[in-house]
Amino acid sequence: MNTKFPIQNLSIVFTVDKGKLKVLLLKRKEDPYKGYWVMPTKFLEKEETFFENTQKIIFDFFKIEHIFMESWKAFSFPMEQQRYLQTTVICYMDEATREYMTKETENYELEWFDVQSLPKMAFNHEEILLDALSYVRIELNHISVLKVLYPSDFTIPELQTLYEQMNETTMDRRNFRKKMLSLDILEDTLETTMVSTGRPAKLYKFKEEISIDKIF
Repeated sequence: MNTKFPIQNLSIVFTVDKGKLKVLLLKRKEDPYKGYWVMPTKFLEKEETFFENTQKIIFDFFKIEHIFMESWKAFSFPMEQQRYLQTTVICYMDEATREYMTKETENYELEWFDVQSLPKMAFNHEEILLDALSYVRIELNHISVLKVLYPSDFTIPELQTLYEQMNETTMDRRNFRKKMLSLDILEDTLETTMVSTGRPAKLYKFKEEISIDKIF
């Protein structure tokens, strides 16, 4: 790949935990920005694609070879902030895959953060992440993305929590449940789980064949 500057590929990895969207961040142990948080990055090697590069990043931390990802955007910042071109790939990870995460590397420690409670971030990473969240807010209306985040059992209140978080609003519980069931996209697993109210909640999964793509 011919370019005047090296290319840094930044992977924005999202997951959902108890209905809350979270992002994977790494805490730097060295200067500059020692103690600040960043998103996983690698410089592209010659003839390497963004997806191949991202797969290396994911394998480093999770020891898995495949994850749902999409190329998103390229950034260019003033030279005093960086001396390379920067691209981003957005990744979505389900709860089961998240459990494979390596807790610490030689130069970083890793943690999932609620996107509404971000720590101090280094370089330009907070600016990029906030921009990405505007895009992800729209993408979460797509059932194809939700099926990646929720490949198995979940409750309708979990979905409602996610939408309320991303849209910074409060939805009527009965109306939301009625809408989800009316779309004919959910399958009742006939199982239940205890929720914070102390009452059992039905567990659902997305149907294999769904005729619509968007919820809202």
